[in-house]
Amino acid sequence: MVGSGATGKLSDGDATVLFVIYGAGSAAAFGVLASLYWHAYARRRELDLNPPEVVETRFEIYRNLALGAIGLLSAASAVLLRAAAPRLVGLAGFVYFAIGLTEWVLGEKEARLKKRLV
Repeated sequence: MVGSGATGKLSDGDATVLFVIYGAGSAAAFGVLASLYWHAYARRRELDLNPPEVVETRFEIYRNLALGAIGLLSAASAVLLRAAAPRLVGLAGFVYFAIGLTEWVLGEKEARLKKRLV
């Protein structure tokens, strides 16, 4: 049973399972969002999207793919750390700090592209 210890502390194995479930779930959720934006992008003419909306749609695809990839990277890190250094499994959570970096980089690029369009 997960977390059944008297101390209420997760074992290394339980933490790995939680990281894998959370990472896979976030990858699935953001993957669905990316595919919805891809669908809209593929039908941009039918939807009559103007150039700034096309740029925004493209960057939403990139954002959601990046967020899903970060979830998968965290899950993979947890599995690898469990095999190599079980007491360091918690470090897999720090992978999520990459969200700030990806959002900043993509936000800057999107803003520059939109500024050129206006």
